[in-house]
Amino acid sequence: MFTIPDPICVLKNAGCYIVRGLAYTAMEVAKIAVRIPTFILDTAKVAVSVAQVIVDKSRVFLDIGEVAISFAQLGLEGAKWVLEGAKYALKAVKSWLGLVLWSLISSLTMAYRICLMSETVVLKLSFRHVICL
Repeated sequence: MFTIPDPICVLKNAGCYIVRGLAYTAMEVAKIAVRIPTFILDTAKVAVSVAQVIVDKSRVFLDIGEVAISFAQLGLEGAKWVLEGAKYALKAVKSWLGLVLWSLISSLTMAYRICLMSETVVLKLSFRHVICL
């Protein structure tokens, strides 16, 4: 059977083909336009993941640093106690040396006075004895 095409239908079909071609072209351009932001988004996600790894490592180092500071503070407190102990020990040594020197000077002064009273010359001094001539 032979049919004669309807010219209005043929024109409408041609218009449809043209519109469909334009729509496909616009869709391909839109795909490209969507791929660029998608690529940028994927790149940003990778950058965020890298930043999260760096932040996590930084937190670990921060925690280690806090522990190190705590140990350093404990060491400083210990050093302060040692310094205080050394100060007290130095005071004790000073006091002891002062007493020893005072005792030695007192005994030498007393021995010198004894020698002066006996009108003799001091010949030799030692820590405990003074020999008068």
